[in-house]
Amino acid sequence: LLAQSSKTRVSLERSSYDDFTNGGDFSLLSAGLDHSLRWGTGSTLGSSVELQDREGSDAHVRRRWAESLHLQHSRRLGSDHTFMVQSRRSADGTSIRSRSAGTAVNYQPLRWLGLGGNATHQSGQWMTGRNAYTSLAPRADLRLALPFGASFTGGAVTGYERRVDEATGD
Repeated sequence: LLAQSSKTRVSLERSSYDDFTNGGDFSLLSAGLDHSLRWGTGSTLGSSVELQDREGSDAHVRRRWAESLHLQHSRRLGSDHTFMVQSRRSADGTSIRSRSAGTAVNYQPLRWLGLGGNATHQSGQWMTGRNAYTSLAPRADLRLALPFGASFTGGAVTGYERRVDEATGD
């Protein structure tokens, strides 16, 4: 089942799979909601929710929520922001949770020069451990027009990354 408008999409699906050779039969119920909102000159907000319930082989319940935001601050400056949370719990009690967030900024002070950077953070947790990842990366892009319709494009990026993995001892 699917219902859709210019800003919203709703879906509901029920499916079954019979595996006669390996015994991997399952049924799946999933539902989703997506919404987008536009305003100003180029700014958008997108939201998404997804729910899934699987019975049979690999039985689990999964949930996901995501947000994305693009802000067009001016003709030359824009930023993007994302956020997501998801979880999965198996019938045997095994669970996995994760979160992520990020920001990117793009600035074009001159027609041939672009500046920007991004920052992200992700974390996950499961039965026997957890991890975290963080990155920061500034960048510069150069775009030059050359004679005879040719062009030169180049860029530089540097960054910082950190990853932490821990066992919980469960």
